[in-house]
Amino acid sequence: MDTLLQLHSLMDLELCKAGVLELFWQLGTRLQRLGIFNLSITVYQSPSMEFPRLKELDVCFLRSVSTFQEFMSRCQNLTTIRWHVTAYREGSYDLVRIASGAWPNLHSFCAPYPEASEDDIFRIMSGMQRITCLHLDCSSTLQPGTMELLRQHFSSLTTLILDLEIWPSPSPITQDILSSCPLLEGCAFHHIDATVISEGEPWVCTRLRTLFMDLQFDPSTISDIQPRVFEQIARLSQLEHLKLWDRKANVDRKVARFQTTVDLRLENGLDKLSTLRSLRVIEFMETTQRMGEKEIEEHGVRAV
Repeated sequence: MDTLLQLHSLMDLELCKAGVLELFWQLGTRLQRLGIFNLSITVYQSPSMEFPRLKELDVCFLRSVSTFQEFMSRCQNLTTIRWHVTAYREGSYDLVRIASGAWPNLHSFCAPYPEASEDDIFRIMSGMQRITCLHLDCSSTLQPGTMELLRQHFSSLTTLILDLEIWPSPSPITQDILSSCPLLEGCAFHHIDATVISEGEPWVCTRLRTLFMDLQFDPSTISDIQPRVFEQIARLSQLEHLKLWDRKANVDRKVARFQTTVDLRLENGLDKLSTLRSLRVIEFMETTQRMGEKEIEEHGVRAV
């Protein structure tokens, strides 16, 4: 402990045991990033202390969240919150304190658990003056008001991951984002109607390095639609990792025609991706492919 206290440049700390709590309180005012993993929240009954330098907070697998808000309220300058807490409804979305501006500098928020309601998401986003990174799961689709709020941050978004349960309604949202967010570097979307993508405006997110998509095609039109989808992807000159997968279990039975994902063969337009000189990985999961050697050799990519 004494050795750590002598490290005056220490700015990053991860807590995994309650036994190091005394050390934490002595180092806390120096920290810029704090990771908290699998602790009982009751250990955060702190003295009257502020944490003015703390900017990044990673929280994972808390045993209880009942008093954590008191600690977080003392971290006025947070810019990034990664909230991996499964006990979502046990007071944890008093994280909706964001709506009242508890953290005026917050621009990056990650909470990848599906218990978030559309109202939660709206209130969280309302409290962020600028959004660069957003990772949210939601039990419903985004309502028009939330989409309009997100649209105000299109010019600053660099990372966006939205896992929306209602399918296929995310499709227009996805197309709108990809054709409107020039700084986007990473994104992931589920349940996308390929027809909407193929008929949409050209994508402008040319800085994109990772793109994960669950694309759904009408089997009767895939040969016409897929080349146009690949033309959109071909605009992403800096793309390094393309992940395509198929979640047939989530297909809306009322729209049963959506049952097929991409067909990675040259005869269905794979050659359109020849412009992606930075591409290193094409990852396809839960799909059946009939790629031959010519498809692999054409692009020199690593298939996962």
